[in-house]
Amino acid sequence: LIEILSGRYIQKSGNVFFKGEKIDEKHIYERSRMGIGRTYQTPVVPEELTVGEALKATRQASKPYLTRFDAEYAAHLVNFSVDWDIENSKLETFNRRKLLLTSILMKEPEVLLMDEPASALDPISTSKLEDLIQEISSNITVVIVTHNMQQATRISDYAAVMMAGENRIGELIEYGTNDSVFGNPKDERTEAYVTGRIG
Repeated sequence: LIEILSGRYIQKSGNVFFKGEKIDEKHIYERSRMGIGRTYQTPVVPEELTVGEALKATRQASKPYLTRFDAEYAAHLVNFSVDWDIENSKLETFNRRKLLLTSILMKEPEVLLMDEPASALDPISTSKLEDLIQEISSNITVVIVTHNMQQATRISDYAAVMMAGENRIGELIEYGTNDSVFGNPKDERTEAYVTGRIG
């Protein structure tokens, strides 16, 4: 789903709309400029650059150029407080995620798509990341893909359950508020999944 929304993959049927506009033909960079940001399961950063150089490259990726203040403010939002002269290759996983979030948030997206955001994080870092996500979601829409049901119940307002169907991958079987999907699911497959009987 995230791959389709971000423009990395093209859907086989249906359309993708953003703010009332059909964006099926929009490339990833065009969707990014429209206000759709995304993170990947593995936080890949340009290891040959320093933190400051990477953020400068992001600031100057397209006009109008963003200022260093924009980058500093975004870094503050995610508590990214490392020395900007440090090489990205020396960053541990959580700070790599923070670097990528800083790069995205300085562009002030309206939607942030996050694919397995806590992948490879220890429990303490995962808890801190979940707090960050909740803070971020007070200003923008955050869509998360996770297989961790406990995490989903902790940080989501709405939940969608998707399963592999007979004719397609990613069939939507249930959508609703956090309380309804996890507390009183309508589909027996959802109930079986959230209670741990399958999956």
